[in-house]
Amino acid sequence: MGGCHKTTTYPIYLVNRWGKFVRNCDRFEPLWQKASTIVRGESVCLAVEVVSPNWHDDYAKKLEDYENLGIREYWIVDYRALGGRRYIGSPKQPTVSVHSLESGEYQLQQFREGDAIASPLFPELSLIAETILTTQSNSTIARSC
Repeated sequence: MGGCHKTTTYPIYLVNRWGKFVRNCDRFEPLWQKASTIVRGESVCLAVEVVSPNWHDDYAKKLEDYENLGIREYWIVDYRALGGRRYIGSPKQPTVSVHSLESGEYQLQQFREGDAIASPLFPELSLIAETILTTQSNSTIARSC
């Protein structure tokens, strides 16, 4: 790919600027169908990752990529507490990390168990962290998107 475009290849769930879950980004992202690649950060306002055993990517590389692309919010759902203590604290426990873009840099808020998740991007959001941190709820989210 030519030019000086910033790209990234891996969000699990995307929400566009109109607040809709995106299953097919073809209309907004020219490389989406071929390589699941985002080149226009303004087309996505929220990226959500469910942490995998390769958690280093979610907490470091993807965070930096999404920040550089200007994606306004990045959520990391670590329902198995796989992330390092540096990222989710000690003792390790299931955590939802909400990174909100302010002046070009992500600001972090973390939520656990009974915490109400606060999202600057979606101030009307009414969601308790435990709802998306349970294994049963994660299966439901994956099937419905």
